[in-house]
Amino acid sequence: MKNPCSFPARVACLLAAALSPAAPAAAITPSVWTVTETKHVLRSEPPGRQREARLAAARNEWVSFQILVRSDAPARVAAVTPGELRGIAGRGAAPVRWRLYRQHQLHLESGTHRNAEFKVDWYPDPLIPFEHPLAGEHLRDARFMAIPFDLPGGETHGFWVDLYVPANAAAGEYRGACRVALDQVPAVEIPVILTVWDFVLPPVPALETEFGSPAARLRSYYRERAKSGRERAPENWAMVETQCVELVAEHRLNAVPPAELLRPVAQPDGTFRIPVDRMRALGEFAARYRVNSLPIPHPSSAIKDPELERNKLHAWLAQASQSAHPNRPAMAMRCATSKRQSRFRSGM
Repeated sequence: MKNPCSFPARVACLLAAALSPAAPAAAITPSVWTVTETKHVLRSEPPGRQREARLAAARNEWVSFQILVRSDAPARVAAVTPGELRGIAGRGAAPVRWRLYRQHQLHLESGTHRNAEFKVDWYPDPLIPFEHPLAGEHLRDARFMAIPFDLPGGETHGFWVDLYVPANAAAGEYRGACRVALDQVPAVEIPVILTVWDFVLPPVPALETEFGSPAARLRSYYRERAKSGRERAPENWAMVETQCVELVAEHRLNAVPPAELLRPVAQPDGTFRIPVDRMRALGEFAARYRVNSLPIPHPSSAIKDPELERNKLHAWLAQASQSAHPNRPAMAMRCATSKRQSRFRSGM
């Protein structure tokens, strides 16, 4: 059966198809918004309506907000660039400092106890820094990069922004912007309004906190992964510990010194004591990182039966109250027992 369309007609059809304009690609319609309260913005959440970050902080305080991005089609977030916050120029006042992170997401299928609002989704939790926390340089050859970021279509992802107000900043209102640049679309300016209150937080916080050592937990995690052959453990743990300690201290939480500095040593007379050189190192650590309390290792590391070794247990607990350091009279040392938490004032 012959084709009813003649050869010239078929050529004309092909030429018309080739010369006609192609169908437009899916338009990138990004939504950029902010969240100033501390909350998890999940991957499935729709765009919000807040387009600015309005914050308030004392001097010597950190304050933060989130920038969220969502697009109907895949897009690349090329840069998130903070601008200078301008306010009252006080004599000798230091500028407000920015620190940016991209929020990495984890898929969670079960919630914590009494979390009635939990739902299965991707939750932001780890923060990937734009710059090296100690060196201040852009990260290179890292496993996860903060920027640029390939934003999948139909997903919400975010950036965490920290602002530090120096102790000598001038009180008043500061204004600036954070610029979010995506490929193929105009950049979005996020207005940032910061009110600096006219008082300064003391270097050492009043609240005693104890959240353990992030570096110790990282060591345990990577040790298990190395044993199973899944990943090599980092080699420069001293730098990891320093990063963890500084980050905790900056946000007014008690940093935890190396465990070997805190472990009491048994004496010939049956008592326990932290050696003088370790006490000196603890005092220096507390002063540098503005620590107001230190945890003592659990006595189970030296005492197997608290009933049969009651005197030994008492000696272990007593060493905390006998420790002294002339430069930090407000230091507290705490020791957790199996039934209660004992807290001892010392003169460290």
